[in-house]
Amino acid sequence: MEAVNSLLWFRKCLRLHDNPALEHACRNSIHLYPVFVLDSWYLDPDPTAFSPGSARAGVNRIQFMLESLDDLDCSLKKLGSRLLLFKGDAADVIIKLLKRWNIGKLCFEFDTEPYGLNRDRKVKDFASSAGIEVLSPVSHTLFNPEEIIQKNGGKPPLTYQSFLKLAGSPQLSIALPPQKLPSLGDFGECDLTSVPRINELGYGNLRQFGCLSSRYFYQRLQDVYKSVKNHTSPPVSLVGQLLWRDFFYTVGFGTPNFDQMKGNRICKQIPWNEDDALFVAWREAKTGYPWIDAVMVQV
Repeated sequence: MEAVNSLLWFRKCLRLHDNPALEHACRNSIHLYPVFVLDSWYLDPDPTAFSPGSARAGVNRIQFMLESLDDLDCSLKKLGSRLLLFKGDAADVIIKLLKRWNIGKLCFEFDTEPYGLNRDRKVKDFASSAGIEVLSPVSHTLFNPEEIIQKNGGKPPLTYQSFLKLAGSPQLSIALPPQKLPSLGDFGECDLTSVPRINELGYGNLRQFGCLSSRYFYQRLQDVYKSVKNHTSPPVSLVGQLLWRDFFYTVGFGTPNFDQMKGNRICKQIPWNEDDALFVAWREAKTGYPWIDAVMVQV
């Protein structure tokens, strides 16, 4: 196979260990461009939110992401590379970079969520029309949600036990962090940015991102179980919690509009009364119903 320039698009998989997309990107590559996009869809501040942050994440979660990007950049620099960071609409930025750097291979971790699927479809369509090879392996979950749904006749399993029967035991091949990387190519004059501080994103001073591979975690748990006779079992064990995680990813992947009520076939359709005063009372634990207010205080 002819050697090409490769672009590795980081999203949730902010790590070098157990990163199949990174493995694919390194093979037969002249230059490797490691990229992360600070996506405006995810990060733009929401002035109407009850607490600081964007419409999709609070500041603590975003702060953790920024620290993870710093750590990833340091890890890449130890191997003679670096993280190339951009801001904007993720799909538009990636398409622009594919053109600018004469990329022949694009690699990224498979995403199961609605926004990610639509974003990735746009990028894949462009790459296909431009003759760019695209590799998108599954590594955020223990199982491939598509395969689970196919085994269930095209529908996601809706109970934990039915999911376990379909899934079986994970068959995993875990890669160690690479010892070297293809050289970083000339990225020219482009709108690179550094990892921002939380206050620079407009929010004030104030395992989601895949820094630890769930597959690697599962494998290490199996090693521990071999030497420990008495331990808990799923669903209450750590392995059971990993399987719950995969179960919900699978249901979400196979259910249109899973993140909302309308158009969601497995969600009870409730004729909500949109009353701003009642909503504020619920949010501020002032409904007058002790158990509801107690729950909101805890939240």
